Amino acid sequence: MYQNKRILAIIPARAGSKGVPGKNHLPLAGFPLVEWTFQAAKTAGLFDEIICSTDDEEVIVSAQKENISILRRPISLAQDTTPMLEVILDVLSKLEKKNKEFDYIVLLQPTSPLRTSKDIVSAVKQAILSDVDCAASVTSVPIRPGLLLVGKETNGVLHTSSLTRELADIRRQEAPKLYVVNGAVYVYKRGFLQQGAKLNAPDLGILLPKSHTLDIDTWQDFKRCEKALLRRNQRGS
Repeated sequence: MYQNKRILAIIPARAGSKGVPGKNHLPLAGFPLVEWTFQAAKTAGLFDEIICSTDDEEVIVSAQKENISILRRPISLAQDTTPMLEVILDVLSKLEKKNKEFDYIVLLQPTSPLRTSKDIVSAVKQAILSDVDCAASVTSVPIRPGLLLVGKETNGVLHTSSLTRELADIRRQEAPKLYVVNGAVYVYKRGFLQQGAKLNAPDLGILLPKSHTLDIDTWQDFKRCEKALLRRNQRGS
């Protein structure tokens, strides 16, 4: 709890993964991948409850070891195409039927194991103090906004339109900075989480260093995260 707000952490960890099969329970720098997020959530010390939504039996074993509450996810919500919003609403529906209600929901994806408990605390506190509906961790992107294009390729030719035409010819020194939602921490007011909510369009961005935000989609990402965690452990930080 913080500022008298009841806060729930949701850690989604389904069994299926095409890029890295079974990644949520694979050993990473000495621990199953999901346990890095379990530990960060527990160490944050802000949560009234931490829930793992999963259909993975090995993740369930890890959650029980860490005294993390488990909600078994139905197979229909454990597909590659399942929107994360549906997973969150499933958890909230089940908890609220038990009269467990929360003011804020924090989404912590296991695929961001470099995110720390301090990152979580910073995001939650800033979101609550700023009184926004949706906050998310972000990192800066070394791209000039005026050079961003969308288009459709036809026979090797891209028919484009500018995303920010008014910035197309601005001097590099005068161009605004660009940021991307990195997936490490999301903070939502409960009332925001309804059908149609846009999870990746935050009102507030919490800037995190790139070294804390690598997301695991591939085996290369997995190995990079492992090396980073081992270096961090050696430094004792």
